[in-house]
Amino acid sequence: MQGPLPHGRDVGHRVDAAALPSAVPAVTAGSAPLTGSSHTSGRGREDRLLRASVWGGALFAVVGVGWGLAAGSKMILFDGLYSSISVALSILSLLTFRAVQRGPDARYHYGRDAMSSLVVVVKGVAIGALSLFALGGAVLDLMAGGREVAVGSAALYAGLATVGCGAMTLTLRRSSTRQGSELLRAESAQWSLDTALSAAVLVGFLGAMFAQSRGRDDVAALIDPLMVAMLSTAFLALPVRLIRQGLRGTLAAAPDTDVQEAIQAVVTGIADAHDFARSSCRIAAFGERYDLTIGLLADAGTDLGDLADADRVRAELQAALDELPYDLLLSVSITGDERWLD
Repeated sequence: MQGPLPHGRDVGHRVDAAALPSAVPAVTAGSAPLTGSSHTSGRGREDRLLRASVWGGALFAVVGVGWGLAAGSKMILFDGLYSSISVALSILSLLTFRAVQRGPDARYHYGRDAMSSLVVVVKGVAIGALSLFALGGAVLDLMAGGREVAVGSAALYAGLATVGCGAMTLTLRRSSTRQGSELLRAESAQWSLDTALSAAVLVGFLGAMFAQSRGRDDVAALIDPLMVAMLSTAFLALPVRLIRQGLRGTLAAAPDTDVQEAIQAVVTGIADAHDFARSSCRIAAFGERYDLTIGLLADAGTDLGDLADADRVRAELQAALDELPYDLLLSVSITGDERWLD
């Protein structure tokens, strides 16, 4: 959304504050967070899943590095090192989540929700750098004629890693869809990259086993780096999406169209019910929280008698918006001067 979402009825002309009844002042109704009833329990599950992601990544990192050294496989060693970096990113997500949970304070009056989007940018940059590193290494191996691999032990590791990473990906993806969590979506994307990397390693080693069985050791040496090159090239699109997503939240961009339409429908309904001349709604996304600035223009025909009526209108807006499955911070301005809407 590029600007406020206007809504109005045909009043023939605009009336300034002086033309309104004296009991209808310009009112800024204040701000308060709006959260659904399941928000607290959802946050608890998100915290548990992020911790599980950290411990799962740590396990794969230790096993991968140890197995790679024991088998003499550079590919498995790289997989383990990648998992180590993934653990660092997961810890960053967990620390960010807990910082956001602290809420507003004397230094951050609106909380730290924007940190979630900043972490997504960091994840995108880190995954992009790793993908480029893997691609460069694979190209060098191909130029050197490939490399020998201990295919039996390596294929066993790759199979176990593919199953384990895939299970974690599915768990995080289902939870991120239900809860609309930006951090869980980023974690799911990271684990999906782990899954695809492990699957590529498995395919490479199985292909090498087949080539060796046919007496083509030269071809077997090329299969693994070729698969890594193809995979890392394909994954370069993922960090681009993560960086774009994170920058939208960091720069307070408007949320998706369906979110805007749901919120605007509530504002329009309340404005029409009380015969406001016009309404406006600005929405900015900060991580998982949406900041709303709602303006309502009153005139002589508006069902608004005094300040208590203005407070009741705001209470209706809060109750209606609280039914939506979003974390909202609401600010309402009721005025008789159209200048304050734009």
